[in-house]
Amino acid sequence: MKRFKTWLVFAIASVAWAWQRLFAREKETEQFANVFTDGTHAEAVTRLTDAAITVRGLLYKKGTDDVHIAVCAATADAPIGIVDDEAADAEAEVALLILGKGPTKRMVASEAIAVGDAVFTTTSGKIQNFPGAGAATYWQVGVALTAASGDGVICEIADCVPVKLVVS
Repeated sequence: MKRFKTWLVFAIASVAWAWQRLFAREKETEQFANVFTDGTHAEAVTRLTDAAITVRGLLYKKGTDDVHIAVCAATADAPIGIVDDEAADAEAEVALLILGKGPTKRMVASEAIAVGDAVFTTTSGKIQNFPGAGAATYWQVGVALTAASGDGVICEIADCVPVKLVVS
């Protein structure tokens, strides 16, 4: 009988230990050195700003390095997305909405744009309709779904993956 009690205590202790290991285990997590480039992204990626953001809906390009973004300052700057938020200073984390992915985007016009116009990059991260004059490189970023009456007006754009246009 003593042997049976010893075996029973051993069995109960083993089961208790197994249950404790199973349910009291801390979750294991993997640590990554660069969270900005890990995995794939459906509509947006997290990036750091090179400067403060005071205007929403401007076009952004690669910044000082792969995890930073800067406003597209020239027509030839290859845009990668827009930021629909503000940032008080540089090094702020923001969501960069990827061009050609996800829902329509709100962008800032630099001139009057009609519904259905193809829109292209211009200076200061804004968009313009078809650039007719001047030899330069532009990027088509979509088609206007709402009109813009002039500079600084926000309009809704059915965005696309940027398409390079060289006017000579």
